Amino acid sequence: MAEALNRLLAIGFKPAGRWSLVNDVLRLTLEPAVMHEQNVLYAFVVDGKLAYIGKTTQSLIKRMQGYRSPASTAERGGSTNIKNNRSIITALSSGAAVDIYALHALPTQAHGEFSVNLSAGLEDSLINALMPPWNGKGPHVNTRSSAHLPPPSANVASSVQPVLPSALPPNATLSQLPRVDSTGVPSADDLFGFCKTLRGETMRTMVRKTQFRIEVIDNCLEIMPASSGGARRESKAAVSGLLARFDKTKSFQMSDYRDVSFNASYVLALVKAWQSQSHAHATRGLS
Repeated sequence: MAEALNRLLAIGFKPAGRWSLVNDVLRLTLEPAVMHEQNVLYAFVVDGKLAYIGKTTQSLIKRMQGYRSPASTAERGGSTNIKNNRSIITALSSGAAVDIYALHALPTQAHGEFSVNLSAGLEDSLINALMPPWNGKGPHVNTRSSAHLPPPSANVASSVQPVLPSALPPNATLSQLPRVDSTGVPSADDLFGFCKTLRGETMRTMVRKTQFRIEVIDNCLEIMPASSGGARRESKAAVSGLLARFDKTKSFQMSDYRDVSFNASYVLALVKAWQSQSHAHATRGLS
């Protein structure tokens, strides 16, 4: 893959910026000389290895903002943005560097009386030749978006620890308490019901100490990190998938769920809170 980057550099790609995580919030840095360029080919490079190639007719900064803050659902046209947002966050969470390279100011060409979009044709050619894993090309691509990324660093733990409320909110009833089962794994309905009792309470991740609040809106968990003020949503279907994985692994390390959800650290904190609350009420004979 390092050879793939060298081939991009040979045809004029240059460093254009980088992605970073600050307090669990995805940040973007772009070179001023290229951020407002249009009709740009760009590439995401993870620890020197080519991961993705794309093109934009918008300004580069506007296109990158689509990855930074994707639409909440794929149905709204954000499937590529959502997928790459998750891949970028996964790579950064593992300790990898994610750089942006760009090729712009491509010459105008024509075929007879028709203009030719050189960037569009070149994008297809590059993807077919270089097979970047995030583009989903080639037989070697694993279904995990992080298949070609280095394993998480040993010192980048993703276990979580909630800040539990001292008591249930006054309006909570015994019927709202989660059921206790032998595996200690809630169903999605259990977890959603439990989250309804946590409205207004503060949770926190273990390692980064990121505080967040939780609300249930329709069939989604709305996660609101205090550091960013922006809301993240996780559908009940996505939560069910994460809980199914947890049922198998019993793991609280986010790296075990990076192909399932990039909000795993928050959901796992809620699972831990559910378990702690369940155990506390079970020992008092209230479950």
